[in-house]
Amino acid sequence: MNSTKLALRQKKVTVPSLGKALLRSLILTLGMMLLLLLAGASVAYADENPTAYILPLSYGISLFSAFFCGFICARMRKRQGLFCGLLSGGGIVLLFVIGLFVFAGGEADALSLLLFYTILFLLAVFGGIIGGMQKVGSKKHRRR
Repeated sequence: MNSTKLALRQKKVTVPSLGKALLRSLILTLGMMLLLLLAGASVAYADENPTAYILPLSYGISLFSAFFCGFICARMRKRQGLFCGLLSGGGIVLLFVIGLFVFAGGEADALSLLLFYTILFLLAVFGGIIGGMQKVGSKKHRRR
């Protein structure tokens, strides 16, 4: 065997630390959410009555983004899906709470916000669990 084949076999895939994976997934999620919200707003404002679309679009994009955040964090770590989902859910809810106080001044219906943040958190946890799952039965057989 030559040295390059041996080096490729011995090469280990590096897994980022939990903090790096969480930070990367939050940044990626916020960027994706911004692009999706801009696209949704442009589609909504092309209609005669854009106010009918803004609230459902923003909720749907936010919920999808929470799932995506947990999923990406767990995929980067390649393990600990539940833990990655819990942390990314907490991170995304924290970012939404900070956004609430910065942009809305804290004025909102408490019960609906609690329900929305709970669903955000649970979707991020679910995304983490799905992202952390390993494929079953996909082992590659080596020839000797």
